[in-house]
Amino acid sequence: MKHSLHNLISSDLIFLDQLFNNKKAFVQYASEILVQKGLCTDSKQFYKDVLNRESLSSTDFEEGIAIPHAKSSAISKVSIVITTLKNKWKNTEGQNPISVAFLLAIPKEANDEHIEILSKLSVLLLKKGFIEKLNSTSSTEEFINILTKFETSDNINTSNELPQIVAVTACPIGVAHTYVAAQKLRDMAQELNISIKVETQGSIGIENKLTKADIESAKTVILACDKAIDKSRFVGKIIIECSVKKPITNSKELLQDALQQKGILLESSSGSSSSSSEDKTPFYRYLMGGVSAIIPVVVVGGVYIALAIAMSGVEVGTGVNITNPLLQKMEQVGGLAFGLMIPILAGFIAMSIADKPGLIPGMVGGALAAQLGAGFLGGILAGFLAGFFVSKLVKIKLPQNLMAIMPIFIIPLVGTGLTVATLYIIGSPIKGFMDSMTLFLQNMQGSAVLLGAIIGAMIAFDMGGPVNKVAFLFGVSMIQSGVPEIMGMVAVAVCIPPLGIWLATQIRPVLFDKQEREAGNAALIMGMIGITEGAIPFAVANPIRVIPALMTGSMVGGMLAGLWKVGDYAPHGGPIVLPVVNNPIGFIIAILVGTTVTALTLIFLLSQQQNKKAQNI
Repeated sequence: MKHSLHNLISSDLIFLDQLFNNKKAFVQYASEILVQKGLCTDSKQFYKDVLNRESLSSTDFEEGIAIPHAKSSAISKVSIVITTLKNKWKNTEGQNPISVAFLLAIPKEANDEHIEILSKLSVLLLKKGFIEKLNSTSSTEEFINILTKFETSDNINTSNELPQIVAVTACPIGVAHTYVAAQKLRDMAQELNISIKVETQGSIGIENKLTKADIESAKTVILACDKAIDKSRFVGKIIIECSVKKPITNSKELLQDALQQKGILLESSSGSSSSSSEDKTPFYRYLMGGVSAIIPVVVVGGVYIALAIAMSGVEVGTGVNITNPLLQKMEQVGGLAFGLMIPILAGFIAMSIADKPGLIPGMVGGALAAQLGAGFLGGILAGFLAGFFVSKLVKIKLPQNLMAIMPIFIIPLVGTGLTVATLYIIGSPIKGFMDSMTLFLQNMQGSAVLLGAIIGAMIAFDMGGPVNKVAFLFGVSMIQSGVPEIMGMVAVAVCIPPLGIWLATQIRPVLFDKQEREAGNAALIMGMIGITEGAIPFAVANPIRVIPALMTGSMVGGMLAGLWKVGDYAPHGGPIVLPVVNNPIGFIIAILVGTTVTALTLIFLLSQQQNKKAQNI
């Protein structure tokens, strides 16, 4: 749903020249007003929700405006409460004191209304004279008229004149920077008497989309983007690639460079990168190219395997025993899907680096990494290797009669060959590493609690990779040796990462986007049947914070399983093996405690990350 700010604002929710001591006082007062107007059912709940959101990151802007906001079950209709201040608040950004505050009240079931409104307000912040006029107004009617005037004067090129320069702005979050950068470019272009058209690719979709005629007429294309976009429509044009922050900090220099065509010719959609190292696409964006591709693969594999195991059960001494032909087929399909996970991860990482030519070398490299037992970590390495090699190969200039076979013959063959050759070289060290870990675990059997912590850490470290597999196979071998307690540690640890992920998405959904929350629900299913891989999409997307949280919870679970001598007679893990566990109460408690530790640790680490990100929004 598209919202216009002036249509959302009501004169009886505007309070001018107020003396609120701080932001909390304003939020509390506004919450009570919303109850009086029938727009809020519980002022205390909404106040709490706003302060919880504020605790994640400040909503103060450098220009002197605060935009506290929250989704809340107490709100029945999208509303905005506004105040201008006589006694200005201290700005947590350390810039202009806060003189105007917009409180956004959003129903909990709403989609992305708050993101859309935040984006529109972000644009208004930069319009010359906007804040000054709001502060000087003496009536609510005048306030609404000022806001309406500034909102409808977008400075967007709507004339029949084709632009001299076209631009695309896009930031990873798609809220403030996308629209602020676009407005900065428009304002400076107007000052320099330059005709420009700017397309924004933000959280509310593509707006002011560039046409074929726009692109053809432009001398230069500015791509101020911090996320991957489709560049194929700009082939044959001079482009300047930069961070989305550059138009905000130095739009004049950027536009002058564009007029002088100080860019590079884009010869193919795999394109080139900015000459400035700070403007290159960071490591995590390449990872995200692979993560988004494997989420549906993990869901398909996990659900099919879960259904097959859940309807078949486990037996003492044999573990999972699937005899029904239909369930056998379901389990096979799930296994096939999981078999594709690492090749797809590697292929799409490579493609995010080198475009379509990188796909096949990446997938073949990923398949080899899986065969060598390198797990998803090996898949990531394969993807980056393939992307690196192919990105260099596409720049090689051959005679014209050979250029036609480059994309279909030379690049896939040579790119794949270089990738797999590198992986074969590191294959022996990986195998040696796995063998040494197995020997180390055998020597640790005397200390059950310490061994449980080590096994838990190994299980969660790479979730199905070589480290995980060593611990798992060690547990299986101990069942055959009459020591089921080792497998009990494994059985607890394997389900904690996906269950902890799911619990975190339930406790603090605001820390996760819609796709991640859906993946969290799939992780619940996979955790229940002991599939650690359900946490992989989250670990790949944010390994620095997710993997330590997963390891901490699994270590706690493994230690408790060792302390309480939990034994598992099935070569499998998760709650599904409860019927063959010799200490079911200890087994359940160890899983619950470990899952809770993972969830709380992850919430803490992600909250810290959001606080840092918020400083740049």
